Amino acid sequence: MLRCRRSIRASFAGLVLAALGCGALGAGCEGQREEQVRKRYRQNLLVAEDRKRKRDEMREATRVQDARGAMIASEERVAGIILPRGLTLRLGAARQWYYETAVPIEAVRAYFGPRLKTLAVVPGAGDTITYQDAEPTDTPGAERVNVRIASLPNRRGMTEINIRLPPLARPPNSEAEARLLVEERTKFAQ
Repeated sequence: MLRCRRSIRASFAGLVLAALGCGALGAGCEGQREEQVRKRYRQNLLVAEDRKRKRDEMREATRVQDARGAMIASEERVAGIILPRGLTLRLGAARQWYYETAVPIEAVRAYFGPRLKTLAVVPGAGDTITYQDAEPTDTPGAERVNVRIASLPNRRGMTEINIRLPPLARPPNSEAEARLLVEERTKFAQ
């Protein structure tokens, strides 16, 4: 009987130790689970921050106006003028371009005004304005241009920009015409 009691005590002590050991292991497993949950949470936060950063970068890249309402310059250049963002080419012909934008005419004027050096700013019908024989300040030495800015009457809130280079001088058709041109120029030069 003594032997039996010892074995019961030993087995009871073994059970207690085993239970304590499993509890310790379980606590270790629970700690690992919590760490995995925290790790996944941090990863999800980083992914969300990365998505937000990319979305903000895309929004900034497609932005047409800054916070003050001024137009932002693009990488596109026409006739020596750096165009603003948000213009849509409606028609491009020989030495002239027609653009439109949903930006208010005041902001378009504020963008082009400082970029065109001219002596003749001609007001037109309504809120139309034309910069005649203007030199683009973005490209020194560029050919002079005429830039007309107008509201589109049939499309509320839309602005049209017409950029025109002067026509190229027509070369003389014959040798006789060439001599006449030279004579006329020398006559006026005297």
